[in-house]
Amino acid sequence: MSLLSFTAEQTTKNRKSFLGVLWALSILLYEVEDSIGSQTIISRLVAGVVFLAATFLLIRPQDDRAWILLGISVPVQILTLLPSINNHSVLFAILGVAVLVSVLVPKVTKQPTATDWLAHSEPFIRLVILIGYGSAAIAKLNTGFYNYKISCANSIATEVFSWLPFKIPFGDFFWLPVVVSATELFVFIGLIFAATRPWALIVASAFHFLLSLNYTAAGLAFNPALFSMLVFFLPSSASNELVAGWDRLKNRLGQKARLGIQIVFWASLAAIFIMWKLVPVNMSMLIPTFVVVELVSTLMFALIVVLAFRHRKTRLESKLVSTAGTVSWIVLIVMVLNAAMPYLGGKTGATLSMYSNLRVEGGVSNHFFIPRLPIKTAQDDLVTIVSSSDPALENLAKKKVMITFVTLQQMAATRRNASLTYLRAGTTYQLPSIGLSDQLTHQDAFWNSLVAYRNVPEAGTCTW
Repeated sequence: MSLLSFTAEQTTKNRKSFLGVLWALSILLYEVEDSIGSQTIISRLVAGVVFLAATFLLIRPQDDRAWILLGISVPVQILTLLPSINNHSVLFAILGVAVLVSVLVPKVTKQPTATDWLAHSEPFIRLVILIGYGSAAIAKLNTGFYNYKISCANSIATEVFSWLPFKIPFGDFFWLPVVVSATELFVFIGLIFAATRPWALIVASAFHFLLSLNYTAAGLAFNPALFSMLVFFLPSSASNELVAGWDRLKNRLGQKARLGIQIVFWASLAAIFIMWKLVPVNMSMLIPTFVVVELVSTLMFALIVVLAFRHRKTRLESKLVSTAGTVSWIVLIVMVLNAAMPYLGGKTGATLSMYSNLRVEGGVSNHFFIPRLPIKTAQDDLVTIVSSSDPALENLAKKKVMITFVTLQQMAATRRNASLTYLRAGTTYQLPSIGLSDQLTHQDAFWNSLVAYRNVPEAGTCTW
């Protein structure tokens, strides 16, 4: 079937299959890779549900029930992991909510767009993605990130390419923070304009493919996830071309070959998922995970680059961004507020400011343009661990990393018998047992279960 022979209805179906399959695939990678999902029994069970929901969508991308199930289960899984969640988990959760709102609102309100919800909701979903990526890019505009001696750009580059047989002195490249920051800003701004959008897609794919080459960081699943979001910025003609190519490939392979490939794929994915979730993590398990990640990352990278270049003169069929009603506005407001929390004196964890060197603690922001709200909050109540019998707390003392008092309370909840000496507001506290401290043991359990604060290295070095 040629690309020109697709009807409008077939094009809509092709688009849905294209986006659904890639989103489901990125979720599957997230589940088999991310060790954070093995923290609790509940999160393991929910991870299994997410795995099944993603499999359902991968097999039946035209079925709205698959989109709804995945849109519910992903945010629920992230909620079970509060307060310790990663930034890519937040982006996954917000994207899941955006999809859920896009599917359900037209159906509940009986709008005529209910049967073709994805075509009408893509501008909203693209807006969510832009806010998420833009938040991370803008957060890097600070004095810490542009200082190559402590910049996350230099330290992450050193880590990513540490496996090379020769050493590259990334730590000495004073220009690297500028290049990384400019790249992320170009992707963010470039996706907005039709003329630069194809090149922004190519640059983003190349940039994040390079980041996916890290053996240990492969478990974070962020880069394949981002690939699945970038495809929302490709035109429908790209979806048609890919579907047509897939149909030709299936016809050439034959039924037995296709069945064999499917068996190997699902058996490998299930085996890695079971090991990763049920067996204690060790470095040897990263090997099959890394191989799977890089195969998929390479495939997604190649697809986006080829499709973006081939369809560089084709515009999106709908608006770039728009909202889909009151509920979508609520989602966007919550997302923007979450990204603004560090500057408002709120939480600093999971605010889409990853690897940015952003420092806002103490009421002073190191950002070039965005000041810190001049009020004293829990963000500014920092403590320094002097010593402890608990290994995790003692490690913070050795690394000279400050934490908020709320973080110390969260850690104290599971370390009541450990000894602790810490410094807070110029006063040293010595405790033979953490359980003897009313300040540490009597906490706001509900609030402390929701918020997270990043650790604050005294030297200003890179943190997640």
